[in-house]
Amino acid sequence: MNKKRIRQCIDMLNAIDERHFSMTRFQKVTGANCVQWDMEHFHACGNSACFAGYLALSDFFRNDGGDIDIDSGAPVFENQMGSLAVSKYLGISTLASLLLVNGDVDELYNEGQDRWRCYSNYYEKEWQDVTPKDVVKKLEGILQRG
Repeated sequence: MNKKRIRQCIDMLNAIDERHFSMTRFQKVTGANCVQWDMEHFHACGNSACFAGYLALSDFFRNDGGDIDIDSGAPVFENQMGSLAVSKYLGISTLASLLLVNGDVDELYNEGQDRWRCYSNYYEKEWQDVTPKDVVKKLEGILQRG
């Protein structure tokens, strides 16, 4: 486990404006119609991202050799992408990373008009309602368990 990197992620998440946070995609494209590769363009376009998407945009991740998949906004690290990249980067188990990034969504239901909602038992709330603070709590728990 890389405690320094986990703490950097906590600091990053604590600084995020919740209006630009969505666990539903690595990077949810709105204004620019394309994935952005740095924080300046990301905010200028009004895009939102999940924890892993913000990690891919962060300077500290890039300085440590991380990159961003320009098609999805997913983090790329040591030839791994998405939750596997997060696992490698933070030095945590694949399962812990899968839960952080993808949740354990087990109830998927249709609201009508092809709008799907899902519930995450890991975060104990609707997947689309997960906030940066919720992810911080999970990362703090990982740090405490060591």
